[in-house]
Amino acid sequence: MAILLLDGTTTDLIDAVPTSDLTIAGFNSNPKLMSIADPSYLVNFPQNLPGGYKRDHRDKTRTLRADIEDFAKASDFPIEKIALDNFAHTSLHSQKRLEQSLNQFFTSIDEAIVKNGLKETDILNLRKEINEATFMATSRAKTQELRTLVKPVYLTLRDEGFTHYDLIQ
Repeated sequence: MAILLLDGTTTDLIDAVPTSDLTIAGFNSNPKLMSIADPSYLVNFPQNLPGGYKRDHRDKTRTLRADIEDFAKASDFPIEKIALDNFAHTSLHSQKRLEQSLNQFFTSIDEAIVKNGLKETDILNLRKEINEATFMATSRAKTQELRTLVKPVYLTLRDEGFTHYDLIQ
Protein backbone atom coordinates (compact mmCIF):
# COMPACT_ATOMS: atom_id res chain seq x y z
CA MET A 1 0.00 0.00 0.00
CA ALA A 2 1.54 3.32 -1.05
CA ILE A 3 1.09 6.28 1.27
CA LEU A 4 1.61 9.88 0.19
CA LEU A 5 3.84 11.69 2.69
CA LEU A 6 3.65 15.40 3.48
CA ASP A 7 6.86 16.06 1.56
CA GLY A 8 5.22 14.69 -1.62
CA THR A 9 7.07 11.37 -1.66
CA THR A 10 5.40 8.00 -1.18
CA THR A 11 6.22 5.06 1.02
CA ASP A 12 5.00 1.47 1.13
CA LEU A 13 3.56 0.45 4.46
CA ILE A 14 1.64 -2.77 4.64
CA ASP A 15 0.50 -2.16 8.21
CA ALA A 16 -0.82 1.36 7.66
CA VAL A 17 -4.21 2.21 9.13
CA PRO A 18 -6.53 5.19 8.66
CA THR A 19 -4.89 8.43 9.77
CA SER A 20 -7.72 9.24 12.12
CA ASP A 21 -6.70 6.21 14.21
CA LEU A 22 -3.23 7.63 15.03
CA THR A 23 -1.83 4.11 15.26
CA ILE A 24 0.25 4.26 12.10
CA ALA A 25 3.45 2.37 12.70
CA GLY A 26 6.29 4.75 13.45
CA PHE A 27 4.17 7.92 13.71
CA ASN A 28 5.90 9.10 16.87
CA SER A 29 9.34 8.76 15.30
CA ASN A 30 8.26 9.88 11.81
CA PRO A 31 5.25 12.20 11.76
CA LYS A 32 5.53 12.52 7.98
CA LEU A 33 3.81 9.13 7.79
CA MET A 34 0.50 10.89 8.22
CA SER A 35 -1.47 11.17 5.01
CA ILE A 36 -1.60 14.57 3.37
CA ALA A 37 -5.27 13.86 2.63
CA ASP A 38 -6.28 13.87 6.31
CA PRO A 39 -5.09 16.81 8.40
CA SER A 40 -7.60 15.99 11.15
CA TYR A 41 -4.80 14.40 13.20
CA LEU A 42 -3.79 17.95 14.13
CA VAL A 43 -6.83 17.97 16.44
CA ASN A 44 -6.30 20.97 18.77
CA PHE A 45 -2.95 22.13 17.39
CA PRO A 46 -4.52 25.22 15.74
CA GLN A 47 -5.74 26.34 19.19
CA ASN A 48 -2.08 26.95 20.13
CA LEU A 49 -1.65 29.26 17.13
CA PRO A 50 -2.31 33.02 17.07
CA GLY A 51 -5.98 33.66 17.78
CA GLY A 52 -6.45 30.24 19.40
CA TYR A 53 -8.18 30.00 22.75
CA LYS A 54 -5.09 28.50 24.41
CA ARG A 55 -3.28 31.80 23.89
CA ASP A 56 -5.55 33.29 26.57
CA HIS A 57 -4.58 30.56 29.05
CA ARG A 58 -3.82 31.03 32.75
CA ASP A 59 -0.33 31.92 34.02
CA LYS A 60 1.99 31.77 31.04
CA THR A 61 5.26 32.07 32.98
CA ARG A 62 5.29 28.75 34.87
CA THR A 63 6.77 25.62 33.32
CA LEU A 64 4.50 22.76 32.37
CA ARG A 65 6.38 20.50 34.82
CA ALA A 66 5.60 22.92 37.68
CA ASP A 67 1.91 22.97 36.71
CA ILE A 68 1.74 19.17 36.66
CA GLU A 69 3.54 18.86 40.00
CA ASP A 70 1.29 21.44 41.67
CA PHE A 71 -1.82 19.71 40.34
CA ALA A 72 -0.59 16.41 41.78
CA LYS A 73 0.10 18.00 45.18
CA ALA A 74 -3.36 19.62 45.32
CA SER A 75 -5.24 16.49 44.28
CA ASP A 76 -7.47 14.49 46.62
CA PHE A 77 -6.39 11.18 45.09
CA PRO A 78 -4.15 8.73 46.97
CA ILE A 79 -0.45 9.52 46.52
CA GLU A 80 0.18 6.30 44.55
CA LYS A 81 -2.45 7.26 41.97
CA ILE A 82 -1.10 10.81 41.75
CA ALA A 83 2.43 9.53 41.17
CA LEU A 84 1.25 7.13 38.47
CA ASP A 85 -0.93 9.72 36.71
CA ASN A 86 1.80 12.35 36.99
CA PHE A 87 4.36 10.00 35.41
CA ALA A 88 1.97 8.95 32.65
CA HIS A 89 1.16 12.56 31.84
CA THR A 90 4.76 13.77 31.83
CA SER A 91 5.94 10.80 29.75
CA LEU A 92 3.76 11.99 26.85
CA HIS A 93 5.57 15.33 26.75
CA SER A 94 9.07 16.08 25.50
CA GLN A 95 11.63 17.31 28.02
CA LYS A 96 11.74 20.50 25.97
CA ARG A 97 8.04 21.21 26.54
CA LEU A 98 8.12 20.20 30.21
CA GLU A 99 10.75 22.84 30.89
CA GLN A 100 9.04 25.59 28.89
CA SER A 101 6.52 28.14 30.06
CA LEU A 102 3.49 28.78 27.86
CA ASN A 103 5.14 32.04 26.75
CA GLN A 104 8.21 30.11 25.59
CA PHE A 105 6.05 27.45 23.93
CA PHE A 106 4.04 30.06 22.02
CA THR A 107 7.28 31.78 20.98
CA SER A 108 8.52 28.44 19.56
CA ILE A 109 5.28 28.14 17.59
CA ASP A 110 5.48 31.73 16.34
CA GLU A 111 9.07 31.17 15.19
CA ALA A 112 8.01 28.00 13.32
CA ILE A 113 5.24 29.98 11.62
CA VAL A 114 7.80 32.49 10.35
CA LYS A 115 10.25 29.71 9.32
CA ASN A 116 7.51 28.30 7.11
CA GLY A 117 6.84 31.60 5.37
CA LEU A 118 3.45 32.18 6.98
CA LYS A 119 2.19 35.34 8.59
CA GLU A 120 0.08 35.64 11.70
CA THR A 121 -2.52 37.44 9.58
CA ASP A 122 -2.86 34.35 7.32
CA ILE A 123 -3.94 32.33 10.34
CA LEU A 124 -6.09 35.07 11.90
CA ASN A 125 -7.93 35.72 8.62
CA LEU A 126 -8.79 32.03 8.24
CA ARG A 127 -9.96 31.93 11.87
CA LYS A 128 -12.22 34.91 11.16
CA GLU A 129 -13.70 33.11 8.13
CA ILE A 130 -14.31 30.01 10.28
CA ASN A 131 -16.04 32.04 13.00
CA GLU A 132 -18.17 33.98 10.53
CA ALA A 133 -19.20 30.95 8.45
CA THR A 134 -22.98 30.70 8.19
CA PHE A 135 -23.08 27.08 7.11
CA MET A 136 -21.49 24.14 8.93
CA ALA A 137 -20.03 22.83 5.66
CA THR A 138 -18.24 26.14 5.11
CA SER A 139 -16.89 26.13 8.65
CA ARG A 140 -15.61 22.56 8.25
CA ALA A 141 -13.99 23.37 4.91
CA LYS A 142 -12.26 26.43 6.36
CA THR A 143 -11.12 24.46 9.41
CA GLN A 144 -9.63 21.86 7.08
CA GLU A 145 -7.97 24.67 5.13
CA LEU A 146 -6.44 26.02 8.36
CA ARG A 147 -5.14 22.60 9.35
CA THR A 148 -3.63 22.11 5.91
CA LEU A 149 -2.01 25.56 6.07
CA VAL A 150 -0.34 24.83 9.42
CA LYS A 151 0.86 21.27 8.75
CA PRO A 152 4.36 22.50 7.87
CA VAL A 153 4.47 24.41 11.17
CA TYR A 154 3.50 21.25 13.05
CA LEU A 155 6.22 19.23 11.26
CA THR A 156 8.84 21.91 11.96
CA LEU A 157 7.99 21.77 15.66
CA ARG A 158 8.18 17.97 15.64
CA ASP A 159 11.62 18.24 14.00
CA GLU A 160 12.62 20.60 16.81
CA GLY A 161 11.86 17.93 19.41
CA PHE A 162 8.23 18.46 20.40
CA THR A 163 6.00 15.40 20.68
CA HIS A 164 2.58 15.08 19.06
CA TYR A 165 1.03 15.36 22.53
CA ASP A 166 2.98 18.58 23.23
CA LEU A 167 1.37 20.16 20.19
CA ILE A 168 -2.21 18.92 20.40
CA GLN A 169 -2.74 18.87 24.17
